[in-house]
Amino acid sequence: MRKLLVTALLLVMVVLPASGETLSSMNDLVSYALAHSYSYTRALYDANTAYSSLATDAWYESSSMSLRSDAAVNSTTNGVSATLSVDVPVNDYLTISGNIDTALSGKMSVSINPLAQPESTVEEELAYENASLNLAELKQSISNDVVSAYISYRLAEEELSLTEKQADLAKQEYEFEQELYDLGEVTLIELQEVLDDLSDAQNSVSTGRNSLTTAKRALMQTLGAETAAELTLPVIDLQAFADLATVNEDTDYAASTSVMGTYAVISAVNSEKTAQDTYDTQRLFEPNVSISSNISTSGAITGSVSFSMGFDSFKEDVKADYLDALTLAQQNTLSTISSAQYSLDALIESIAYDKLQIADARRQVEMTQRLIDEAETLYAHDEYDELDLASLKLSAESKELSLMKEILDWYEHQLEIKVYLTT
Repeated sequence: MRKLLVTALLLVMVVLPASGETLSSMNDLVSYALAHSYSYTRALYDANTAYSSLATDAWYESSSMSLRSDAAVNSTTNGVSATLSVDVPVNDYLTISGNIDTALSGKMSVSINPLAQPESTVEEELAYENASLNLAELKQSISNDVVSAYISYRLAEEELSLTEKQADLAKQEYEFEQELYDLGEVTLIELQEVLDDLSDAQNSVSTGRNSLTTAKRALMQTLGAETAAELTLPVIDLQAFADLATVNEDTDYAASTSVMGTYAVISAVNSEKTAQDTYDTQRLFEPNVSISSNISTSGAITGSVSFSMGFDSFKEDVKADYLDALTLAQQNTLSTISSAQYSLDALIESIAYDKLQIADARRQVEMTQRLIDEAETLYAHDEYDELDLASLKLSAESKELSLMKEILDWYEHQLEIKVYLTT
C-alpha cells in the first residue's frame, strides 16, 4: 500500500515545478494544485488503502496457514514424543492438512466442504470502486477550480488594462476641455462634468487593481501556494479558451449526459449493493459437510464424510434490521438520483442561457465595429472628433471583453458538466 501511494505521489511530482520556478502552462498549474492539495492526497491514500484491503481478500490465503507442535514426556519410560501439524486452507472449500511425529509416523489429509459459504468481498470491491471514483472526480474538481480561478485572474488583468486605457482617455478629454475653458469656449459646469468623468475612471482603476489582487490571492489559495512570490504564473491567451469553448457549441448535453456515472449516484448505488449483500449473507442455517481423504506414512488410505447443521435463532432479529437498512439504502439511491438529475438539468439550462448571452454579446460587438468603420470614414473627412473615435474603440474593446467573459462562463460550465458525460 505504501509503495502504491509513494509511486502515485512521485508521478504527480514528476510534472511539478520546484518552488520558485515558472509555471508555463495550465497543466503545470493543475499539477501544482494536485500536489499541494491535502484532500487529493488523502483521497489517493484512501484509494490505495481500499485496493490493499481488496487485494488481501484473494481466493487463496497463505497467511491463514497454521503450524502447531505438541510435545509429551512419559514419566515411566522417560521418553519424549512430539508431533508437528500443519493446516493450509487453500480456499473456502479446500483444506490440506498433515502431521508427523518423532517416530516419523503421520498422515496427510485433503478435506473438501462443498457447502462452504465463501466470505463476501462485495464490500471491499465497492469500497475500492467508490474510492477510485472519488479520486477521479476530485481531480476533475480541482482542475476545474484551477481553470476557473486562473480565468478570473486573467480577466481581472484584462479589465484593469481596459480601465487604465479609459482613464488615460478621460485625462486627455479633461486636458482638452481645460484648454477650451481657458479660451472661454466651455463653461465651468461643463468642465466639472468632464472632471467627474476623470475621477470615476481613476476610481475604476483603483477598483480594478484591488480586484486583480483579490483574484490573484484566490488563485494562489486554489493552487495551494503559500505566497504569491514563490510562483511565476503563465500568461495564457484567454482567446484560446474562448475558441476552445466554441468547438462544442452545438453539443446536445441533454442527450449525451447522465447522472448514473457520477460519484454521488454510484456511491449511493454501491451502498445499496453493500446493504443487499449484508442482508443476503445472513443465514439462519449454517450447513457444513466435510469430505476427507487421508494417507498415512505407512501407505494406508482412509476416507470419511461428516455433516453438521448450525442454527442461530437470534439472527432473525439481525436479518430484520439488515432488511430495514437495505430499504433505507434503496430510498437513498432514488433520492440521490433525483437530486443529481435536478443539478444536471439546472446546469444544462445554464449552458443554454450562456448561448443566448453569447449571441447577444456578438451582436453588440458587430454593431460597435460597424460604428467604428463609419466613424473612421467620417474622421478621414474631418467630420468626426479624434477623442470620440478613441472612445468608440475603447467601447469596442469593452464589448469584446464582455463577449469573452460570456464565452468563458460557458467554458466553465462545460468543465462542470464533464462528470455527467456518458461517452
